[in-house]
Amino acid sequence: SLALQDLGYIKPGTPQTPEAMNNPNNWTGKDGISSAADFQSNPDVQESAMYNYTKSNYAVLQNKGVITADAPPDQVAGFLSASHLVGAGATSKWAKDGTSVSDANGTTITQYYNQGKYSQTKVDTIVASNNTKTTAA
Repeated sequence: SLALQDLGYIKPGTPQTPEAMNNPNNWTGKDGISSAADFQSNPDVQESAMYNYTKSNYAVLQNKGVITADAPPDQVAGFLSASHLVGAGATSKWAKDGTSVSDANGTTITQYYNQGKYSQTKVDTIVASNNTKTTAA
């Protein structure tokens, strides 16, 4: 994916095809990841990649004035969700002029924005659920 290229896991210019993603020659070896299988089997690297990608999108959205210091959390979540789908640049354009795009499955930026925004209405429920769970020893 382009996100994995931006994060340095996949070499720049690698085609966005399953064949290219499954070719170990297209991976950089960053964090010990040299193949799609390596990435898929390493939840710690996946978490780190997602965190860094979201952090980067947040910074771009701030720099473009889409996320402001007084933006409500549900709006921030919506913009971050949308940028996960189409990138921060396309999200900024959508926020400013309504230019909508969608992914290969037809999911629109508006759908992802609304899902992210809606997620914030469930924070209390998620926290309560997590607090009642016990882990097996």
